[in-house]
Amino acid sequence: MAESLMLNEFEKSDINALSALSLAYIGDAVWEIYARQHILYISKTAKVNKLHKLTTNLVKAHSQFVFVQKLKDESIIDDELWQVVLRGRNSSYNAPKNADVQEYNYATGFESLIGFLYLEKRFEKIDEIARFCLKNADKFLNDN
Repeated sequence: MAESLMLNEFEKSDINALSALSLAYIGDAVWEIYARQHILYISKTAKVNKLHKLTTNLVKAHSQFVFVQKLKDESIIDDELWQVVLRGRNSSYNAPKNADVQEYNYATGFESLIGFLYLEKRFEKIDEIARFCLKNADKFLNDN
């Protein structure tokens, strides 16, 4: 899905030069599109307010924290990609008042991962991550 969104080409050196927060900036947008598309698909007849509430549950810091932990635990991401998560996690320091600092930092790492993969045009990996997280969202988020 993300492939059709790509307008500009980034060189590997450009991607590596970006801050982790810049990766998170684009990753947040890409993840939100996946979450919205998923919610719209499973809730076709819901009103927009309900769609928004359901999507918010998938894009909030706690959910992204849970998702990134599950990605690591289930070996969906390798050590290279985990380093991108840690880089993003370590760049974040101003958590919102309604979020746990550790969760917020890992959520930033999750968004950095998605942004990194998007700019590297690793769309199949984003699709794999999205399928894993969204297919299991109810289970993952209700266990925590």
